[in-house]
Amino acid sequence: MGVDVPESWEPDDLSKDDALSLVSRAQRRNVLYALLETDDGALTRPQLVAILAAGRREKPPEDVDEEVRRTIAKSLDHTHLPKLADHDVVVYDREADHVELTATATDVLPLLQYVSDSE
Repeated sequence: MGVDVPESWEPDDLSKDDALSLVSRAQRRNVLYALLETDDGALTRPQLVAILAAGRREKPPEDVDEEVRRTIAKSLDHTHLPKLADHDVVVYDREADHVELTATATDVLPLLQYVSDSE
């Protein structure tokens, strides 16, 4: 079939169910992809919102409607970033508007790689 399936996958810090749940939503996967593309695994929340808004619409960030940005920011603030932070995959500092990957993110990397290849 052409799909390279690993023989096994054993996350170190997360349960398999938690890891699968974390990557089950496209918005959370896109957060992780964006952080993985940085040199230090970190972005400000406004940077992350701009990347997600532009990427989903294949537009330059400045061409994305402000209402779309607000909707994405709310989704990140109330759902996706807290869930990733609750499972220690990211550190989300609301006061500093900073999001950063943790070592636990390595537990979901094999899943991201597989999903990325098929999306």
